[in-house]
Amino acid sequence: MWSPTGREIFYRSLDGRRMMAVEVGTTRGFTASVPHQLFEFEERFRTRTGAFWSNYDVSPDGLRFLIVEDLAAVETLNVIVGGHATLLKRK
Repeated sequence: MWSPTGREIFYRSLDGRRMMAVEVGTTRGFTASVPHQLFEFEERFRTRTGAFWSNYDVSPDGLRFLIVEDLAAVETLNVIVGGHATLLKRK
């Protein structure tokens, strides 16, 4: 997943245990830094090895992540943006 700034790519490690980031540049072709770990997922948020889907999204400022534990179990999601709460209900 690209960061909102377009200067980083976020991804899960192949074992599904860690959130990684790599800085990228596109000024003179594509360049990438050495990947670094941002954090390790708690057990309940880990995906199976080699999973191609993601259960996360990144905030517009690129500093926070929203991680869904089990999408099938989510009935109500409270989202607070700029101090205003929005209630999303599953249909």
